[in-house]
Amino acid sequence: MRRYHHHGLFIGAALMGMVAGSLSALGAESEIKQVMDERHESFEHMGETFEDLEKEIKRKSPDLARIQQNANQIDAWARDQINWFPIGSGPESGFKTDAKAEVWKQPAEFRALQDKFIVEAGALKTIAADGPVEDLATQIEKTGQVCSQCHETYRKQFSLFSIFGF
Repeated sequence: MRRYHHHGLFIGAALMGMVAGSLSALGAESEIKQVMDERHESFEHMGETFEDLEKEIKRKSPDLARIQQNANQIDAWARDQINWFPIGSGPESGFKTDAKAEVWKQPAEFRALQDKFIVEAGALKTIAADGPVEDLATQIEKTGQVCSQCHETYRKQFSLFSIFGF
């Protein structure tokens, strides 16, 4: 009987370890999903902010405070986006993402585009602070071109089949 009791303790300890490991994996999975959701939301907001900025500079009397606020926000996102792609937050996670595996397969190239985005967004912020609207329009275009370059290689392209997860 005594042997069984010790054996039972061993099995119980092993099961507790497996449960703790599973909970830990679930916690990590939950963290990855949260990072991915936050990344998606941030890019959505960034796109909306770019649109608002473009609309504002086309107005007859642009709101300079709003322009500066949007440019400052884009600059902040540019500096933060280098943290939005941790290992494990790509297609291999099993969660829906627009990011291609190339983000993690080509880290140096991806980081170079991220750094270029930081530079262009910084220039956007600087021009918004004191530059003429004409210069701002040119810089918005330059900043957007970096976004497009990144999307071409590192973001899934949409098609009719995208809505079905293909």
